[in-house]
Amino acid sequence: MNEYRLTRRAPYSNPNCLGHTDLSARQGYYVVASTEAGAQEAFYKRYPQYKNEGIDVQLWYANVKNTQV
Repeated sequence: MNEYRLTRRAPYSNPNCLGHTDLSARQGYYVVASTEAGAQEAFYKRYPQYKNEGIDVQLWYANVKNTQV
């Protein structure tokens, strides 16, 4: 399993925040999945309101163990 960082493509509504135009400044959502497609599917299942805006997916950590606390 891999950990993916997902950020939405739509600009933040507040023009004064760093994430408004700089995607690297955004906190992002982290999803553990075996593939990018699996990470996207899990993200859209939890946040369907972002489906029309699109998201960027990047591999964050490879071969992570999914442990539950």
